[in-house]
Amino acid sequence: MVLLLAAESARRRSGGSNGEDERVLGLFYVPVVVRTLLVMASDMYPSVRRAAIDALVVILAGGSVGDVGHDLMEECYRRACDLASDRDEFVRLGAVSIISKWAALLAEKGEGDRQEPLDLVFLQLCSLSCDTFVGVRCKALDALGSMTSVSEEVLRVSLSKKTLTVDGMPKSLLADAAGAYIKGLADEFYEVIHGL
Repeated sequence: MVLLLAAESARRRSGGSNGEDERVLGLFYVPVVVRTLLVMASDMYPSVRRAAIDALVVILAGGSVGDVGHDLMEECYRRACDLASDRDEFVRLGAVSIISKWAALLAEKGEGDRQEPLDLVFLQLCSLSCDTFVGVRCKALDALGSMTSVSEEVLRVSLSKKTLTVDGMPKSLLADAAGAYIKGLADEFYEVIHGL
C-alpha cells in the first residue's frame, strides 16, 4: 500500500495525469484505501490497528466522506464498534472519532425519521464514556454533547443510574449506557468533567 501511495504521489507531482484520470481516481482511490485500512484495522498487532484507525480518522475528517460513500462509511462505523472494546486505548480513541463522524453523517442525511440508528450510536458513545482511559471518556462525552436528535427514552437511560429497557435496543448497550452523564459529572478527572 505504501508503494501505491508513493507511486500515486509521484505521478501527480510529475504532471502525468489529465483531468479525466483525476476524476476517475477520485471515485475509486479513496474507497480502495478505506477498504484496505478496514482490513488492517483488524490486524493482530495493536500498532497496525492503531495506524489503520488513525488513517481512517484522517481520511474521514478530511471531508472525504462523500468519496467514501454511505455503505462504506457504515462499514467503517461497524468496524469502529468492534474496535470500541480493543485493548489499546488509542485504537478505542480512534473508534470514538469514527462513531461520532457516523452520527454526524446520519444527522446530516436526515435519518431522523428512522430514530433507531441514531439511538444506537448514542448508546455506543454512552458506553465509551465509561472507558478506563481518560482520553476516550473525554472524546465520547464531547461527541455525545454534539448529538442533537436522540429519542427521549434513550436520553433517559443516560441520565438514570438504573438500567432501563427501551424496545429494540440491545440490553448490553443499555446496561453500559446507564447513567453515562451522571458518571461523567462525578468523574475524578477534571478533563472529563470539563468536557461535559
